[in-house]
Parts: sequence; structure tokens; C-alpha cells
Amino acid sequence: MPFALPERLKEAGLKISSQLEPHKLAVTVLQEARLLTGADHCWFLMRRKSGYFVEAELEAGGEEVQKRALPLAAAPPPVRHVVRAMLDTKQTLMLENAKEDPRFSDLHAYQTHPTAVLTVPVLAHNAEHAVIAVIHLIKDAAEKGFETQHRAFLEHLAPLLSVTVVNAHKFQLYRKRIDKLETQLAEGSIGGDPIEEIDPSNESCPTVEDLKVLVERGREARKVLHDLGNHLNGAVLTCEEVVDMLKENRVAQLGKALEMLNGHSSNLAVFFEQEDKSRQWSEFVAKILTSLERDQEILQEDIVNLQKHLTLMKNLLYEYQSRAINNDVRGE
Repeated sequence: MPFALPERLKEAGLKISSQLEPHKLAVTVLQEARLLTGADHCWFLMRRKSGYFVEAELEAGGEEVQKRALPLAAAPPPVRHVVRAMLDTKQTLMLENAKEDPRFSDLHAYQTHPTAVLTVPVLAHNAEHAVIAVIHLIKDAAEKGFETQHRAFLEHLAPLLSVTVVNAHKFQLYRKRIDKLETQLAEGSIGGDPIEEIDPSNESCPTVEDLKVLVERGREARKVLHDLGNHLNGAVLTCEEVVDMLKENRVAQLGKALEMLNGHSSNLAVFFEQEDKSRQWSEFVAKILTSLERDQEILQEDIVNLQKHLTLMKNLLYEYQSRAINNDVRGE
């Protein structure tokens, strides 16, 4: 994949990182994957405490097959076998025809319908690198199968998706807690115990209104953290792109060109007039210059993009801090 991440990848990343609910996140991922790869059938699985669950499933037309999570054990046998095989290696599995793989050759579905497979793991950012989500795509092997660029796209998307999946799980957990707390506040009880009559003269005793304000502030803080996380993901992707670009050592290539000249320093005129290598040297240097110009444009674009993300993060924090200070001044 070229140094500059394709606009398609950036657009997909922004769509995905804006999803807070696990099911909506899963559907968005599959929609982007289907549009890119032309897959006939798509599954997105997430890891929970009790195992892996199919969070979303799309047919060829993009319609959802089911809107509730199902355990992996309830998925069709080909899906179970391929996903479990991928989980054993934690590596992307791309097959032109699944029936030619000894692990799946005895599956009836693959024997009767030649199927291309692309299964990509989403690894957690921790020491264990556990698989926390899976993108599983299939298409008719008789037609054009999955391409290397499809695999590269999804593998580039996986690190961002890893953070977003964790955020979605946390958001779901926090939302359940808030819903429970709001119900308790409405009923006049916290933790199942009725709220005692509050002494207005005791300023240190929080009122129900105080608790409601704290809940609202917590909601605002989570929204700010989510937005910050999205912009931080964008900044990280930009930095990774710059690092990848710098790994291509153009300086070393220029050094080789200079070595060639140094080897003919005593007769440069003869070298350029008569040697065939002089034409190769000119072409080689021209390619390096073209690459350097392209790298400069990409680097400039990436720095501007990084500056944009950092500025937005600064503004989000400043706005939230100002709002919190104003609320404290008003005594809210």
C-alpha cells in the first residue's frame, strides 16, 4: 500500500470511529468492507466474556440478516470453522477457494459452492494481543476473488477498529449504569435504598438535583473523551504514515548515485558522453527526485492533518474546561 493512506480508508475510519453502539459499529464496518471488496456475505464478530458473538451479518445487497447478537456456535458451520482456524493463528486468512484448503475441504458448503474467503482479526492493544473482533467475508470463487488491496485495507483499518470496539463496549456498560442510576433517581432511591429526607441546613449533604447534575456532567465528560479518542486515533494513523514513509531511505539512494559519480570523478565528461550507465544514472536520479517531491507533498499534508487533529483536541478540552468552570461559578 502506498505511503499516503487512501482517502477511502480515512473516510471509513471516520465513519467507524463515530459509532458508539456495538451493533451500529458492526454494521458500519461491514457496509464499508462490502462496498470495498464486493463480498457476497459479511459477518462481524465481537468477543464477550462468554465467547465470540456474531454482532452483525449482511447479505450481498447490504441487508441485515439478523439484528441481535448470536453466539459463534449458532453461526453456519463454514463460518465457525474458518473463524476458529483464524483464531488459532491470529493471522489474516485469505483463500482463493476454501475447498482447496485441507482444513475446510470436507465442508459441504465449500464443495458445492466454490468460495473465496477473507477473514481479518482485530487485535487488542495489550500484552496478550487477544482477538477482540473478527471481520469475515466470503464471495463466489468463480468470479473475481479478494485482492491484496482488500486485505491491506482491512488490516490497516484493524488498529483503529481495535480502539473503537473497546470504546463501544465501555459506552454500552456506562450507558447501562447511567440508565440504572437515572431510574433510581426518578424513584427517589440509590442502590435500592430510599433517599432520606435532606436537611436543607446541611450544605455538605448532596441533593437529588446535585446527583442529577453530576450524572449530566459525567455524560458530557464521556462525550468529550470519545471525541478526543477519535481525533487521537486520527493523529496516530497520521504519525504511523509518516514513520512508514521515512523507512523508505531516499538518502541511501542518493548516496548510491553519488558513489557512481565518485567512481568516474576523473573523467566525468567521458562518463556522461559515452557510458550507457550515465543514462541509467540520470533516470535513477530523476526517479529519486520524483519520489522526494511526492514524499514532501505527503509529509506536508500529514503535518497539516496532524495539526488539525491536535487543534481540535485542544479546542474540545478548552470548551469543556470553560463550561465546567462556568458551571462551578454559577454553583450548578
